[in-house]
Amino acid sequence: MNLLAVVGDYYPFPSSNTNCFDPLLHALEANKWSIDIVTVRKSVDLPKYEKEANGREIWRIEDPRSMNTILYNRLNEIPAPKVLKLLNRLFAFISKGVFYLYYCIGKHDKIFSGWLQNDTVNKCVQLHQEKKYDVVLSISHPVTCHEIAKKFLRKLNANNRPKWILYEFDPYCYNEHIYGKGCYKKLSSHQHELFDACDAIYLIPELYEFYKETPFNRYMNKMIPIGFPNMKPVSINHQNVKPISIVKDKVSCVYGGALGAKIRNPQYALNTFVRCTSNINFIIMTGYPIEVLLQKINDPNKIITVHGLQNRDTSYDTMLRADILVSIGNAVSFQTPGKIFEYMSMGKPIIHFQKIDQDPCLKYLQDYPMVLIIDEREIDVEEHARRIDEFAEKYRGKNLTFEEVAKCIPQYTSRNVTASFVASVNKLVNEV
Repeated sequence: MNLLAVVGDYYPFPSSNTNCFDPLLHALEANKWSIDIVTVRKSVDLPKYEKEANGREIWRIEDPRSMNTILYNRLNEIPAPKVLKLLNRLFAFISKGVFYLYYCIGKHDKIFSGWLQNDTVNKCVQLHQEKKYDVVLSISHPVTCHEIAKKFLRKLNANNRPKWILYEFDPYCYNEHIYGKGCYKKLSSHQHELFDACDAIYLIPELYEFYKETPFNRYMNKMIPIGFPNMKPVSINHQNVKPISIVKDKVSCVYGGALGAKIRNPQYALNTFVRCTSNINFIIMTGYPIEVLLQKINDPNKIITVHGLQNRDTSYDTMLRADILVSIGNAVSFQTPGKIFEYMSMGKPIIHFQKIDQDPCLKYLQDYPMVLIIDEREIDVEEHARRIDEFAEKYRGKNLTFEEVAKCIPQYTSRNVTASFVASVNKLVNEV
């Protein structure tokens, strides 16, 4: 059996979504499936094609807008007189503006609007002619992946085309964090079009429950809830690790991942940690411009240390050396941060910042042995800082093995989730 996956950010710079679906692909490969990946190429440093050790083939199709932006950003790193640097910035400003106007105007998915869709569709057609795929799997975010899959399948004979699985990690037309206010009115008809065209809709359990109360409940017969498959022993390629310093005589608390002003705002966590004792070091790895928030905070004990977004191996290495892992919850009930399963896999004590009553992380954390829930709605940073100090003192240096974690919450292990996924895909392919 052959499967073509159309995905956004893929290795070596994966999104959190990639970390969540990759175990599913590995499970298919273990069951004699052949997997190909078509993804975006945002940097000239990335190869257009590569073949992984397990035989998986990856094709990257250009995103000229992102490539242009990255190249101009690198110019600022070149040592040069101030006059020349100013010229670089001027030309960069003009060039980025022109590229933005050309690729983004009129597009809803501006992050991936530069991805050359027609070229990607043509590559999919070419690959299908060679390999005869049984399944096409498109994964969002971004929704651009679904659009590419739809256009690709329209080019094929309707009676002899692959089955299309549309995999959703985010609720597209309800995702105001990415698409802005009023996105439902602008995007719902497009989402209906995509749901109509696909053969099956795989989605996280929280999103499955959410759709029951929306106009999209008409597609419930297509929807299959799939749990997060990334609760498994963590492995690291140490050649890719760029070690981040951890102060040995302090309790190291680590957060790694995306942050945002609306959906996952770190402000309360920052305000709380700076009130902890000087015995704590809160290390943050993120691409979010958190320095802007730090400027508003008095941190005399230098508790908070910020690093940019790291590759997966460096992030995992830092987390595995930490005493405690920090989770910042989402402000919506239909999106679960996939990293919570990676945290539990590592067997570390977890501090979770809860923002809403229906926080989707709570049901997964309720049976985890070492967890502290900080309810931000209580707005009591002094008390919460005291609880963190107490929790840190109690659990510093304590660690569970993966086997011990799996005994507590066996239903969330990757083995169980991926088995369900493989069975579902095989059933879909065999349906007439």
